[in-house]
Amino acid sequence: MTNAERIRIIGDLGESLAEVLLAEAGFTDIVDLNKARRNHAHVDFEARRDGKFHVINVKARNRLTADGKVNPTFNYVKTKHQEQVLKKEQEWGAVLAWVAIQIDPEEGVFSAYFGTWDQIGRGRYSVPMLPHNPEDYERLALLRPDKRIVPALSNRRPVAQGRESFPS
Repeated sequence: MTNAERIRIIGDLGESLAEVLLAEAGFTDIVDLNKARRNHAHVDFEARRDGKFHVINVKARNRLTADGKVNPTFNYVKTKHQEQVLKKEQEWGAVLAWVAIQIDPEEGVFSAYFGTWDQIGRGRYSVPMLPHNPEDYERLALLRPDKRIVPALSNRRPVAQGRESFPS
């Protein structure tokens, strides 16, 4: 599996998990915008909860970086796309939100969190995910097992002769 394939699989898995997690968290009228058009621009779902309409971006990543440290941030929106996202917020009258999913391929588990762009600060383009950050977010899942999360999805590779080796 190439790195690009691994990243795509993780992204697709994250969106699949997010749809179920949003329903479990009380969201209704959940629409997967990627079903109509793959890689819908800047948002993955729209949904309602507590009388509010949300547009939700899903980000799934390995919990740890290739060097074994905690992945500190999950990019929410690229700087060049921020204006387009804000336009959707105004046009749709929506709350801009995100679901961040940390996968741990070696353990076969994931944790997931929900929050809003206002919660992390509009000047930010990423969701902080250091160990203390998720305390401030709505927890959707914690170390939940999933058979689709397998070691092959890990970004950590064995060290060969003092250098990282990546499969071709």
